[in-house]
Amino acid sequence: MSFATYTENFLLNYLFTTKTIYVGYGTAGSETAVTEPVGLGYTRKAYGAWTLTAVGVDLQEVSNDAAITFDASTGNQGTITHVGFWDALTGGNLIASVSFAELSLDNISVIAGTQIQFIIGACLCKLD
Repeated sequence: MSFATYTENFLLNYLFTTKTIYVGYGTAGSETAVTEPVGLGYTRKAYGAWTLTAVGVDLQEVSNDAAITFDASTGNQGTITHVGFWDALTGGNLIASVSFAELSLDNISVIAGTQIQFIIGACLCKLD
């Protein structure tokens, strides 16, 4: 079974524009999990300002329409390679994940004092 384009776009719009999404990052990711740093100043950030944009005949994506800034790390968090989107500040359900490579971003080596910020439009999510 495959969802119709209308259904995919409806679900994407509903998930990201009617709910608070918690954005985080990690050293690995898949469709089922993102390996987040533990402690060291890391917490997911609540975010609710997404823009839905048509990017093809049958494809839409959502992107952040303001910067998402994380607290400065208090220690080595490893090499960050993925962004994750959850429905809760802690625990909760992973809604989606995307690699930095898919976002055309370079991996980031996070050491003490590093502050990650996703600029406007850097966090993209689409259903395919």
